[in-house]
Amino acid sequence: MRSTRRARFGLGAVGASVVFAGALGSSAFAAPRDSGSDNGVAEMSAERIGIKAQEAFKGATSVHLELDDETGLTGVSEVDLSADRSGNCVGSIERGSDQGSFEVMTQGDTVWIKPDDKMIESLVSGSDESAAAKNFEGKYLKGSLKDGDLKDVAQFCNLSTLQRQASGGKMIATSKGEKSSVDGEDAIRIMGMADGKKHTTYVATEGTPYPLKTEVSGAGTDLVATFSDYDKPVTVTPPPADETIDW
Repeated sequence: MRSTRRARFGLGAVGASVVFAGALGSSAFAAPRDSGSDNGVAEMSAERIGIKAQEAFKGATSVHLELDDETGLTGVSEVDLSADRSGNCVGSIERGSDQGSFEVMTQGDTVWIKPDDKMIESLVSGSDESAAAKNFEGKYLKGSLKDGDLKDVAQFCNLSTLQRQASGGKMIATSKGEKSSVDGEDAIRIMGMADGKKHTTYVATEGTPYPLKTEVSGAGTDLVATFSDYDKPVTVTPPPADETIDW
């Protein structure tokens, strides 16, 4: 079965890098935590706000990510998960092109994936398809993120990976929008272009200037990513052995 699943599981090599290709500015430093109120970024230039947001993101220890990709350029259509720097991750990913979805947990290099019925269909084939599918029902597939079949999961499930991608952002924010809010948190918008795509990032104006939302459009791209629950613990409870199948 291993030979058939290699081409069917992948989330796409582009993945999370689309979100961070230009979302933030460029900086070599991590920002200190700020528990105060007005952080002053709304009065800064767009470029400086972008730098502050990247510094804050690079200093985060965990984040909750929600991604909605209308075009599937990232290889997925929806992501809803929490991840930290240590490789702990829990949430769900819906694959693009109506290929089903799966629950996911990671702890270090170990990954557990619980596919839905539609995804199971894409993982099995041949005359024994029904029997193989039945074996997968309600089970977690257990494997390693070092496995070539599964390594793309790491692009969303490890905060360190996301932070490295943010560090390579190509966009310089060129304009600043009006003050706004994201899920009740005050924010300021900054805009710019990267790789032919328009990037709009909403940066918190109270406390640490974390990026709260990024919108990317143009050049065949239409996605929105929101970031919340910064620095909150990510708890992973691995499934019992009798609910897993080795991948």
